[in-house]
Amino acid sequence: GFISYSTPQYKLHAFDSPTGYRFVMTTDPGVPDQLECLRHVYAELFVEHVIKNPLYNLGEDVSRCPAFVSKLHSFMHMRPYFATLAA
Repeated sequence: GFISYSTPQYKLHAFDSPTGYRFVMTTDPGVPDQLECLRHVYAELFVEHVIKNPLYNLGEDVSRCPAFVSKLHSFMHMRPYFATLAA
């Protein structure tokens, strides 16, 4: 399936979860494929902090799950290719 697509300006990475959710991110063109990163975001962050959250209703904006947003931000800051991500 589709994993990434590069242009001279950016690289689009994608992961389709087994439950039908699609996770995408854009990076600089030289960044290697981020499939494992997106799988981690799905399995360890999204499922744990959104899907298992009893206050979350399917279809709502995930920004309404502060634990997910916080964990996602922390995880992305730890990635070597995202070290310059603005806070």
